[in-house]
Amino acid sequence: MRPWLVAAGVAAALVGIVGEFRSPVNGDVAYMLDAAGRMLGGERLYADLIDLNPPFMFWLSQPAAALADGAGSVTAFRVMVLALAAAMLALAWPVSRGQPAMRAGFVLMAFMLPLGHFGEREHVMFCLVFPYVALAVRRAGTAAAGTGLAVAIGIAAGAGMALKPPAVLLAGALAIDQWRRAGSPRVLLRSEHIAAAATLGAALLLILAAAPKYLDAVADYAGLYAAFSRGNAVDLLFGHLYAVFVFVALALVAVTAASMRSRATITVLALATLALHVSAIVQGKGFGYHYLPAHGFAVMALAELVVAESNWRTGYAEFRRVAAGVALLVMLAAPAAVAFDRFRGKAADPLPDRQGLARALAADSAGTSIAMLSIRLGDSYPLVLERRFDNVLAMPHLWFAGLEEGPAASSLWARVASDIGGRQPDVVVVRAPGAGERGAGDIEFDYLRRLCGAPGTTGALGRYGLAAHVTGYDIFRRDFKGAPACASS
Repeated sequence: MRPWLVAAGVAAALVGIVGEFRSPVNGDVAYMLDAAGRMLGGERLYADLIDLNPPFMFWLSQPAAALADGAGSVTAFRVMVLALAAAMLALAWPVSRGQPAMRAGFVLMAFMLPLGHFGEREHVMFCLVFPYVALAVRRAGTAAAGTGLAVAIGIAAGAGMALKPPAVLLAGALAIDQWRRAGSPRVLLRSEHIAAAATLGAALLLILAAAPKYLDAVADYAGLYAAFSRGNAVDLLFGHLYAVFVFVALALVAVTAASMRSRATITVLALATLALHVSAIVQGKGFGYHYLPAHGFAVMALAELVVAESNWRTGYAEFRRVAAGVALLVMLAAPAAVAFDRFRGKAADPLPDRQGLARALAADSAGTSIAMLSIRLGDSYPLVLERRFDNVLAMPHLWFAGLEEGPAASSLWARVASDIGGRQPDVVVVRAPGAGERGAGDIEFDYLRRLCGAPGTTGALGRYGLAAHVTGYDIFRRDFKGAPACASS
């Protein structure tokens, strides 16, 4: 690789790494680390902690939670993720020779531009499947790879797809493309595909052996979760800039690929982008981080359009380079600006209203037991983790609030009441935005009315009085002589 490109990649990685350590941890990662710590303390996933995600990310987070707690576990986790990303770059290095666009795109999306999604399952999965896609590019160019290396790459890809099962679409797309190129299904028996399939099989067996209640949780609540934040077609296709730029990249590939001397690399990158984009859409939510892996490979595809050699028979190679270059600059300009702000220590809080809540709970010491009644994960985390509060609820947030009532929702509400009644936390915080206090992710829902209207719940909340209202939150304390949490108590 050219020295200037290596220097630029190192600089970009350093900007992202320093910026990440100067930024607040995102809510999902904070929750995973807190849950991992609770698991180390003896609580059981899917029984004492209710979640619908596979257990692997919780298990992978446990070393960080074991090394430190609170903010210290965040630092340990970030180092672990960075080490994993570097390991995947090293694993892909031998099979990505002559592919500067892929290497540069990976460095950007793994180190500099995951921004608020650093350490999410999608970020980790993107890192783990990158060598698999790089090997597919090498195979498309008819180059061979050592069996040991291919097996290692397949194991990494299988682990990534176990974290996010919809990503198996990536393996299917790449395998079908290789079958088409070779004209024989024998390519499906290549070492990387066998290793990936074996890893997925081992992951399933591990769930059955070590976390069998995961299947029960999915059976009980998957239907209800499907209704949570369900996106319509427009939301899923165009509701986030990541998704929009994926379409831009794929459209440019379709229009300009004929101007490239070789289309093997761009075809594989486009297939990877499309497969991971579809895997985000089938989740039905439209959350931005779901599109992060597809967005990452779209960056690589645009970079490849810029640097690829031209087909002399066509006359629009310069158009390809200019159009892809402009699209890439537009795609990266805003996140790069945010990355530099984070590098300078000026990262914005995505939920600025919770700063008032943090100040209101500043006098509460580590170990204070708390129940947070809110649909927004960010209200509970990272506050609970960083302050080392004891979250008494089995769920990190009340994602089922406002959904149509039925047996599943009633079961979860009963669990909330049981957790509060059985543990009697020191503090109950309720998201209750007044006029002008509505923030991102809020819904029209009265949490206390729903809880206090349930049989037996009034008794659970009967000892709590309103101590303060601050920036959209009602703070109730046990045995406080304020307005009662349940008016009838």
